[in-house]
Amino acid sequence: MRRILFPIGEKELQATQGRLLNVAQVLARAGNAVDVLTHSDEVAAKAEAFSRDVGGISVHLVKARKLLIPYSFRDDLLKTFIKQTHHLFIPETDMRIYKLAAFDDFWGHIDAHAYHDIDITPYRLIVMPLLSEEDSPLPECSVFYSAICLLAREKAIPLVGLQIYPAVHTPPLFAKSMNYMVVKEEHERDYLRTWGVADERIFLVTDEKDAYCLSTIEDTYRNLMLNSGIETDRDELCITVINHPRFRAVVRNILSTIAPMNMKKLLFLVKRGYTVKELSEDDIINDMYAEVIKRIKGRAYVLEPEIMARIIMTSDVVISPSYITPLRFAASYRRCSIVYNPLYERTASRDGVVVIDEPTALEDALMSCYRRKTSLTSLCDIVATIFTRRRHPCD
Repeated sequence: MRRILFPIGEKELQATQGRLLNVAQVLARAGNAVDVLTHSDEVAAKAEAFSRDVGGISVHLVKARKLLIPYSFRDDLLKTFIKQTHHLFIPETDMRIYKLAAFDDFWGHIDAHAYHDIDITPYRLIVMPLLSEEDSPLPECSVFYSAICLLAREKAIPLVGLQIYPAVHTPPLFAKSMNYMVVKEEHERDYLRTWGVADERIFLVTDEKDAYCLSTIEDTYRNLMLNSGIETDRDELCITVINHPRFRAVVRNILSTIAPMNMKKLLFLVKRGYTVKELSEDDIINDMYAEVIKRIKGRAYVLEPEIMARIIMTSDVVISPSYITPLRFAASYRRCSIVYNPLYERTASRDGVVVIDEPTALEDALMSCYRRKTSLTSLCDIVATIFTRRRHPCD
């Protein structure tokens, strides 16, 4: 089993409202042993609570030691600074940079924390959040991350940086420190290229759920993706069909079209809470749809309408026999939203919702969604690719 080290500081966990821990969960569920390492009691407690029901994750707390730094060490650092910057001038002047340094404040910028107990030798990969120079970490945390980066370079263990803050806030030093960098937006990749970071060192995660784990912008509905209570596979198309009190034959037609399709799928039939005379909606579903649902190749569930938003955020495709508000909601979150009804005239996309009027077109739309989903790049895909590379660009 591959062991991955996942160091986390307080600010990075707070910036993502705790979602950063889902990265450990994603990697662990892919069969990796993930060790969350932190210097913070608060982060350790949250990680312990989060990982309690998730196999493959261990949490470790490491504490800094306070060092007594002699004045001779400070003087040696000053000499090193002058030696390394002696040749540098203020642009378009003859003033050397080191002469403008406030050496009397130099002592205050030497941190006395050190981490002697960090052992990274068991790990094949280190995945860590990239820091922000706009909201820089406290000294204890800064030394924590620096120690891990230094040890990783010494042991030739690949470092993977996760871009959680805006790319413009990331210190350019990380372009040299990281073997690989993971971004969630195309413009972030373009920005890293301006630093001279080679394309083979930049990975763009396109899986929505994984990308949201790296976002500092919280979204109430996207939170439902992380806490849906329903596990879906990467190669499984999740289809929601919304029931209708009048278009019962159309709903049956939708289910009959989905049933024989040769793909791994998860079907949700969402009820609307109606009755027809003395028949309840459950009675109608049992009479009209049960036999078709049994023929579906894959998992199938009948669900109550109260959890409509949660189901839509879990789904890849949402289908209804008529245009209803949940379709517009699904389209706003880039779910494939379809009105399927042979009685309607096929039209172009409207508010992101597509109208389809015959089974073949519905099959084509579902297959297109399936191909798109299976082509997305997840964090697990990125880690698997890195593990297959024998050489690392920064080595």
